[in-house]
This record gives sequence, structure tokens and C-alpha cells, in this order.
Amino acid sequence: MVSYIFHRLNQPLVLDYRKVGIIVGPYAPPYNFLSEPDMVSALAEIGVILLLFGISLTFPISKPVSLARVSLIVAVIEIELMMHARTS
Repeated sequence: MVSYIFHRLNQPLVLDYRKVGIIVGPYAPPYNFLSEPDMVSALAEIGVILLLFGISLTFPISKPVSLARVSLIVAVIEIELMMHARTS
């Protein structure tokens, strides 16, 4: 039902899954819908692993290679800024 609404609103399904997860999550007020939060946490981690694996299957290998130089420059700048803020 929620997937249909998000599809009609032209929203990505990832947002749909996140909102439903918040609604039925183990700590959602006013009720605790789930009796085993540890099992839910383990299943959520497996879901994230599978999601990242699925994304990596469709991601072209040339894309990260082309972004490597920019990523390295940004990482070095960020590390320098963090080190400078730490010493100040």
C-alpha cells in the first residue's frame, strides 16, 4: 500500500522502506510491535548488505575510477581540517 502511494508520488522506494521501517520499528511509539529487537537488528543489517550488493551489481566500474582523484582530494582536505580543528 505504501509502495503504491510512493510510486504515485514519484518518490524512490528507498524512502518508502525507511518510513515503513520507522513506523513498524521496535522502538516506535506508542506500542512496541516487535518482541525481539535483536532479531530485527540482525535482519536489518542483512538487508543493508543485500541492498549494497544489489547496488554494486548495477554500478559501472568506470564510475569510481573516475571519481577517485576528486575523492582523494576531498578526503585529504577533510582530514586536514579535522586535524586543524582538533589542535585549536
